[in-house]
Amino acid sequence: MSDMVFGAIGLIIFLAVIFIAGYFLYMFKNARFKNAWGPLVSLVDGKVVDDGGGGATSWLVGSYKGWKVQASMTPGRNMYSQNDSSGPKYNYFEIALADVPGKHDWSVIYDRKILGVGQTGWRVKSEDPAMEESLTAADISSLIIPFGEPANHFTFPPLEYNRRERLLRFQYDNGGQWVPTAQSMIAQLEMLIRAAEINKRVNPA
Repeated sequence: MSDMVFGAIGLIIFLAVIFIAGYFLYMFKNARFKNAWGPLVSLVDGKVVDDGGGGATSWLVGSYKGWKVQASMTPGRNMYSQNDSSGPKYNYFEIALADVPGKHDWSVIYDRKILGVGQTGWRVKSEDPAMEESLTAADISSLIIPFGEPANHFTFPPLEYNRRERLLRFQYDNGGQWVPTAQSMIAQLEMLIRAAEINKRVNPA
């Protein structure tokens, strides 16, 4: 055989080894995800949905008190840049109520002073001024105060409603754990239900 044929055979074997190794790594990661979700599955009569890609994220879908629920975890997410694989990491967690109707997007964010300028604290943010006023008057920010301030590096709104996705989500850095405790997850779901009730009252579709 020519060197070209040997080279082609070698390349095929190499690619096959890479594929098999990737497959087993994918299966291993998803098995770890399912194990982590274990204590929470029954809370929402849920089902674990595997990541069809590189095994970076896992989802839990189900229901709670008549509300559709979806949660996701992304362990080891890049803290500052999605392209910086060598930088610091954190364990991202999100829990959301699905199929929540509403007319306007809104969020509750936490501001911090920068070099002594500005204010520190929770506030409502929306492109619709009337929406901001209504949610502020409803004191929706008080719902997430018990969960503490977001980590300094966390740039996502802790509480956010997206009308296109019809999702009301609570997202945060879960510290050293992949998922919250069952007690904490129930508290988050109860908070989201109260937020959804406020949204229904002041932000009808």
